[in-house]
Amino acid sequence: MERKCPKCEKDFSSDPFWTTSLKRHLNRKNPCDQSGPYIRDSMKPVEYKFTHDFNSMDFGHMKPPVNYKTRTSIAPRILKQIFDFEQNKCISWINIKNDDIVIRQSGELKHANLDELVNLCMLFLHYQVYPTLVDAWTKYEEFKEWMFQTTLVELNNDTWQSQDISKTCEYRNSIRLFLIDYFGHLKGKRRAHRLLLAEPPSVTA
Repeated sequence: MERKCPKCEKDFSSDPFWTTSLKRHLNRKNPCDQSGPYIRDSMKPVEYKFTHDFNSMDFGHMKPPVNYKTRTSIAPRILKQIFDFEQNKCISWINIKNDDIVIRQSGELKHANLDELVNLCMLFLHYQVYPTLVDAWTKYEEFKEWMFQTTLVELNNDTWQSQDISKTCEYRNSIRLFLIDYFGHLKGKRRAHRLLLAEPPSVTA
């Protein structure tokens, strides 16, 4: 018996299990002789996981840094704890060479560049995170004084805007460098992007 495919004449003579291989070959989804339309497997639907908006990220698990070499590492260490929390996955930056970042904010997906994300992080820290550390962190007053010396912004100032901090400020730059490093080495970025774009389940009363 000839050990070839009757359609494409692929030779199975060197295969010790050629009958099984031939059957598998003939039963393939897309015919070997391309006699029908090509059938492409659709991507598996992404299972939606609850995702916070940027402004409502959960940081109840966050612990203020105690042992640190430099004060410029404080904000990055806080942000890392917040970003690492699975439900806080609200940012997608697949290619750090491409300055196009997708953020879930106010129930919508918005595009931003790195400078805009840095601004959002500074505002989030200033207005939402740092106020919770006033009584919970023994280093707060020390950090508050350093922040003023570095940024000329008081932590209890409730009217400042991120633009008030110079782009050459070491505090701003520490956040900028953290974001590049964090999203540059983040594993599963493409899956995280699909997850971010997934439609949330409909809410029923």
